Amino acid sequence: MLGDAIPTDSIANDLRLLPGQVSDLEECEPETWLGTSASRRTELLSEQVLVQRDGWAMILLHAEGVVAD
Repeated sequence: MLGDAIPTDSIANDLRLLPGQVSDLEECEPETWLGTSASRRTELLSEQVLVQRDGWAMILLHAEGVVAD
């Protein structure tokens, strides 16, 4: 949700970028962002972060190989 804390396993927690800088697109564990059911159906999840001012960030998640129920 908007304004919620970033999951501890997110790459955003370890970034040392300035506002306006963007991280590389990095593979992450689906369980970091998705519930158990959705993470089992996702083959690959990638995360990219745009650092903003005052501790804010915009995070792009890209899922591949999503298997429908």
